[in-house]
Amino acid sequence: MRILALDSSGGACSAALWRDGAVRAARFERLARGHAERLLPMALEVAREAQTALAEVELFAATTGPGGFTGLRVGLAALRGLALAAGRPMLGITSFAALAHATAEEARRGRQLLVVIDSKRSELFVQAFASDLATEGEPMLMTEASIAARYAGRALLLAGDGGARVLAPAQARGCQVALAENAALVEARVVATLAAARAAEASLEPPRACYLHPPAVSRPSAAAR
Repeated sequence: MRILALDSSGGACSAALWRDGAVRAARFERLARGHAERLLPMALEVAREAQTALAEVELFAATTGPGGFTGLRVGLAALRGLALAAGRPMLGITSFAALAHATAEEARRGRQLLVVIDSKRSELFVQAFASDLATEGEPMLMTEASIAARYAGRALLLAGDGGARVLAPAQARGCQVALAENAALVEARVVATLAAARAAEASLEPPRACYLHPPAVSRPSAAAR
């Protein structure tokens, strides 16, 4: 199985090529903007390094969010374009799942795993996972205070780039809190590994973006209409 995985959902851009049971090439760059300019060149770089032509890729995968509205659109548009051109199926992986699976098993042991993604607004994107990475409930929009209140007194492991915002409020509510290492931003190598395990779920239909709130759009004033 040859899988090309892409991510541009947050504060980074990455691509990875899975072949013969392992990730053979990967790129990762922290980016505040410019995902559209870097994503496809990254895809070509990892394909070239893994000595795999895009026409040979059997499955295309990308993160579906939640995350930045523009970045998500870039990633899913690239996914759809590449997959349609090759006539291959697509698979979407949530940012929550990718970040949860980036955490170390020993770090999760005895702790409630919360993936907390910074929405750049007052509320955070949150989903809870068990130590075996099974999801616990649906994704939520929560404030730092509501997270701390809900999990007061618990031992927590926080993944995602919003975890640091929860640290102090959770500690104030008696939580024993740790920030997961190397799990702040989604990496395509994790997306590729998950896609390999979930290949049977792939479809020719493009995956839908996971939006927990509508995009922030400024409407023109009446005078400007």
